[in-house]
Amino acid sequence: EELTMQEAETILYGTSVKGAQDADTQQSEKIQTNKAALIKSKAGARAELEELLTGKVRELRFLSYDRPFYCASYWDWEEWGGFIHVSPMIWGADPKTCPAMNYHWIGVDPGDDYVSYQDGLSSLLRVARPV
Repeated sequence: EELTMQEAETILYGTSVKGAQDADTQQSEKIQTNKAALIKSKAGARAELEELLTGKVRELRFLSYDRPFYCASYWDWEEWGGFIHVSPMIWGADPKTCPAMNYHWIGVDPGDDYVSYQDGLSSLLRVARPV
């Protein structure tokens, strides 16, 4: 009996075609389970943060957008003394351990980086949708 190229390759690697398909199915199921767990965790974290901050801030909004993953907090960002915290998300990493950048408006001029993130938030507010 003649083997197809895929069968020959999978036999060479020590699995059968069915075994490879089962592994693919298991991997797909694992990804879906992990995705569901992450979505549940995200919703829980958002609820906890909302409970913690409600009544303590003038404005609280959670926004979603379809661009590279960043997490940011803007505190009094339009005025002197403002604070901007930005953290790029690293795929597969715990968000609590991702590197972050902090910007403070402490001089007369907020500085170029601070203004860039002000402009970024203004742009985001035009395209983001409420969560």
